Amino acid sequence: MTDENDLLRPQDEVDWMMSMHREPETYEEGLTSTEVDSLIRFYREEELMDRCSETNYGNIFKFSYYKEDRIFGIIENAVNKLIGTGWKFESGRFHEQKTNRWTRIHTDTAAYAPPGLKNMAGLQAWIKEGNNKDLVYIPWRTFLFPLEFAETHGASTVLFNQRYYGIESIRWKDYGLNGKYIGEVLNYKEGYNIDDDIYEKYLKHCTKERLQGLTVHSCYDWKVGGCFEVDSNQVHLGGYLSNPPKMCFIVRVSYVENKDENEVEI
Repeated sequence: MTDENDLLRPQDEVDWMMSMHREPETYEEGLTSTEVDSLIRFYREEELMDRCSETNYGNIFKFSYYKEDRIFGIIENAVNKLIGTGWKFESGRFHEQKTNRWTRIHTDTAAYAPPGLKNMAGLQAWIKEGNNKDLVYIPWRTFLFPLEFAETHGASTVLFNQRYYGIESIRWKDYGLNGKYIGEVLNYKEGYNIDDDIYEKYLKHCTKERLQGLTVHSCYDWKVGGCFEVDSNQVHLGGYLSNPPKMCFIVRVSYVENKDENEVEI
């Protein structure tokens, strides 16, 4: 039988993650216009070759991170420019949202489970019995680079005050694989706590019942070429999108004191 506590992080890792907490940062200049155009072309070429994963809200393309890849230099330059070299690439993706009905409230702490696992018992067995503990890294920061959206209507990301330090990404109010959060969600607040103005502008694609327990930290209005940087353990959601689609480029990193070889295949 699954012991849910086995899916919590050791306390020393939680303490470290808390000590590394930083307030979200927004950057007016995260990518140059040339880099934005190059990333969009790269994604569209991969899309034409049917390498994107289709979902009920759009497409996702997870990319590798090798020096021979044409986007390697863009990632390296962009993240180094923002936070220096003390980081290690963990995962990255293009995310093209094609509907205004996407309501996944989540963290970016990780999604380790391979295809085929159906529940937390399966995840635990994969990690512990399959000797995959080394794959469970300690997350640090997530970078979101807006690439394309209808600027006359806008696009946004909503950041909540709640944080989660477990090993799996949570999907707030969803259940199933990597869905039901385990353990305590930091800063959980009973009831519905969202101001009407914020709800109408950014969150009306979600039911108020779905938002219970959350409080809004801030709302990031996208700017092509800009960047939004946040702790990967902080709960967030794509804001209401009145005129789909929108597309962004997401990079998740862990912290390293001395940068070494930084190549990871996803």
